[in-house]
Amino acid sequence: MRILFWNTGFAHGVGGAEKQVLDLLNLWDSQGLPVFLVTNRPERPGAVPTFLSRLRPGVTVHQDWFPYPFGAGKHLWDYGLRPLRYLGASARLIGFFNRVRPQVVHLHYVNFDVFLLALYRCLFHYRLVITFTGGDVALAERSKMCALRMALALRLADTATGVSQNLCDRLERRFQRSVQCVHNGVDLHELQTESEEPVPGIEDDQFVFVGRLAAVKRVDFLIRAFRRCVNEGCGKKLYILGPGEEAQRLQALIHELNLEGVVLLLGGQSHAHALAVTRRSRCLLLVSSSEGFPIVLLEAMALGVPVISSDVGGVSELVTDGVNGWLFPVDDVSQLCEQIMRLAGDQTEARRLGTAAAQTVADRLSLETMALKYLSLYGTPPGAAAGEPYHG
Repeated sequence: MRILFWNTGFAHGVGGAEKQVLDLLNLWDSQGLPVFLVTNRPERPGAVPTFLSRLRPGVTVHQDWFPYPFGAGKHLWDYGLRPLRYLGASARLIGFFNRVRPQVVHLHYVNFDVFLLALYRCLFHYRLVITFTGGDVALAERSKMCALRMALALRLADTATGVSQNLCDRLERRFQRSVQCVHNGVDLHELQTESEEPVPGIEDDQFVFVGRLAAVKRVDFLIRAFRRCVNEGCGKKLYILGPGEEAQRLQALIHELNLEGVVLLLGGQSHAHALAVTRRSRCLLLVSSSEGFPIVLLEAMALGVPVISSDVGGVSELVTDGVNGWLFPVDDVSQLCEQIMRLAGDQTEARRLGTAAAQTVADRLSLETMALKYLSLYGTPPGAAAGEPYHG
């Protein structure tokens, strides 16, 4: 079975969808499956994005420039140049598809490219599988144009999946199309190995946030809540790891609240460094207003680190309140502070929750479990020879 992943964001960042694509490609390449990746070129000439550099050499990569063809650019002529660039990339893609002849094309994160993949399916007769990750669905709930694209994508796909049951239910209610849940999974061995990286300058047993510094992550809400905890006697620090457009504003807020030396913005870090800091922490905090099935929680729990999270999206499918972590209503700062203070003062409780968290991931959320579910959904793709489907 020849499987091609389409994830244009792979070359631009290190998000949850990109990490899942990386892990699946590497796993299946190690098992002898022919696997391919189509992605954008890096934004900076000569740059080698973190995830691209970590792909196994057996993975065949096709890079080109797939901009949203009707988007605005820096200059007036970009309005005409973007569609031409997209058409050029689409034409070159025909040659790549003709060489590799994918039997399954798996799109992670729904964007304009779904229409191109549906068109090329008529030429190359592959099975089109679409995975909704959360951010794409959130856009559809705010924009009529994105909602229309989502509806068409669901009609065009042979199989549609979502990373949480919550996400699948939202899609089914709105678009009246069956969507199957395949939870994200993690490579447990890789996590343990990566998280052993030394982290000089970081104190053990503190609190940590890992993620993009974007409005949806509500890091400002977290910083204000932590100020309240410090006022109540919390003696822990809060490390904030991640890049984002809100970094400058958050640094100003830390200064305003007199939290220098207590709340520390560490900026964007390598995946291994973020895992190493997380593994040495008392607890990982997540206070987002919207999530799909957050990889950062999954990774922390796999490392035996307890989590406190807002009860949004599919988080409650991962975290059982009081059993393997704690949940709080999204705007309830009092409950968040109460939970932070309790874990700050009770290391035994933190260890209990962390042990249960690690067991949860090991039992049902491994990379291998996720991979087998996807393979069962791929089935026998169009054009496969009799007896060819892969059974794991």
